[in-house]
Amino acid sequence: MSIKKYQLLFAVAISLISCMLSAGILSVDPSIFYHQYWYVSGKIFQDSASFVLNVPLDYPLLPTEMVLSFAGVEKRDWDLLKAMMFVESSFNAHAVSKYGAVGLLQLMPKTAEVLGVTNRFDPFQNVRGAYKYLKALERKFGSESKAIAAYHHGPGNVARYGIAGPGKVYLEKVRAAERRIINNTLDTSFIKERAWLFMGVDLHKSDKSYITYGILSHILGSLILGVKAKVEYLTQDMSFKPYQLVPVAGYRFSERFSVLGGLDLVRGEGAVLSFLNLGLLELEGGWDQGLVIMGRTAVGNLLLELGYANENFNGIITLILGGFKVGLGWNGEYFLTLES
Repeated sequence: MSIKKYQLLFAVAISLISCMLSAGILSVDPSIFYHQYWYVSGKIFQDSASFVLNVPLDYPLLPTEMVLSFAGVEKRDWDLLKAMMFVESSFNAHAVSKYGAVGLLQLMPKTAEVLGVTNRFDPFQNVRGAYKYLKALERKFGSESKAIAAYHHGPGNVARYGIAGPGKVYLEKVRAAERRIINNTLDTSFIKERAWLFMGVDLHKSDKSYITYGILSHILGSLILGVKAKVEYLTQDMSFKPYQLVPVAGYRFSERFSVLGGLDLVRGEGAVLSFLNLGLLELEGGWDQGLVIMGRTAVGNLLLELGYANENFNGIITLILGGFKVGLGWNGEYFLTLES
């Protein structure tokens, strides 16, 4: 296959939008749910290469006031909580900050644990926990304004310096948004959920290549639904034929544990994977065209992945360089990984 044909296929793949499911039936990177923006990744083998592009798509899901009501927020505080949601996440239930804060009201892991929030992507849990925290701060300081500042800047800083610095800036943003809500100049009708549009391309030196595309959505932080299609491209006669059609479904029981399954309607094969996050160690196990047992951990700027999948022992060591990741792996042959 000529270089020009490789370039043409890659250009077609990128134009059709992105991918996060590639080899096997599922082959899901569990960190997908923490990707805030689009990203590209690729693997380069001796005789082949694969590239994937993943693009998040936000869509309205639930009325904001329904979430506030079910989360136990008093009606007199609705405008305030709406203003905080706007400042924290722009009403995106799947917002993730670079510091690790998650959800509508951007709860940090330790704060969520203290508040009994097991899934910060769940809008009801997130709002209920954040509101509980805000009211506790209000009781501590005897002031709503100080409580709002402390929510962002920390109660220790507010106790020491009062409403100052980042706390003051945050309070001003929240109050400005609150005024817009009262004056009906800020749309707060719906919270937004996130889906990922994906497509990828596997390029081979032989006369076959593959294009994968589909969509995956993470609904209410728990239910995972999607579909993946894969077609085989034959360069000799420039034809396409179905290779896989996989409805995908799963459930996230908490941020630490989730299960995902799929059924290939073309070949009649099924796959089930479970993901367990133990903090320093992430485990993946199940069946996806063979036994899958993988473990991942981070050491400084290095990510290490070891295990067994696709009938081979697998290992990847990845170096994080700012917004880029470069890795070297083995799954029966050496390959180079790139991600941005």
